[in-house]
Amino acid sequence: MFHRLKKMIFGGCFCLTAFAFYTGTVQAEAAVQDPTSIETTEAAEEVTAEATTEAVKVTVKVEDKKTSLRKNMVSYAKKFLGNRYVYGGTSLTKGTDCSGFTMRIYQKFGYKIPRTSRTQASASKRISSKEMKQGDLIFYGSGKRVSHVAMYIGNGKVIHASNRKDGIKISKWNYRTPLKIGRFIK
Repeated sequence: MFHRLKKMIFGGCFCLTAFAFYTGTVQAEAAVQDPTSIETTEAAEEVTAEATTEAVKVTVKVEDKKTSLRKNMVSYAKKFLGNRYVYGGTSLTKGTDCSGFTMRIYQKFGYKIPRTSRTQASASKRISSKEMKQGDLIFYGSGKRVSHVAMYIGNGKVIHASNRKDGIKISKWNYRTPLKIGRFIK
C-alpha cells in the first residue's frame, strides 16, 4: 500500500487531496466532514491532473484583502462619530475638517493622500456610483468647485466631518449632488 498527500492549486484555491493506491484500485479520499471516496477498477501507476478532478477537494477560501481593508477603514472611521469639526483641523480626536478626516483615515491604513478636498478629488481616479465600494471618496461642492469630501461606508451612506454643529456624522451618500466619486484603493 502507498499513501501520498498532494497539494494542488486550482484557480487560486488551495486544495488538499489524499491518495491511497491498492492493487487494481485507486481510492481518493478528501478530508472533509463527510469523507467521500472514489474507486476505479483499472490499475493506476500515477495520478494525473485528470484523475484529481474526480477527487473531492478541500478548498480554503481566502478573503479578498482589499475588501477586508475597506471594512477595517469604515470600522476605524466610525470610532470618531460625534467628534468635533474644526476648520483646518486634522486631529481625529481634537477636531478635523472634512479632508483632514479622510486624509487621517487613509493615513492610518498606509495611504498618503493630499490634504484638501479639492486636491484629493484631483488625485483620485473617477468612478461611477455603480462602482462605489466602502472607502471610496465622494466629493461635493458648487459648480465645478469641490469644497467637501466624505467617505462611502456602504448601504448608501457616507461618513464625514460635516460642520461645527454636527461634527463627524453619517449621511446619505447623495444628501448633496456629488461632483465626483473618487478611488485611491486600487
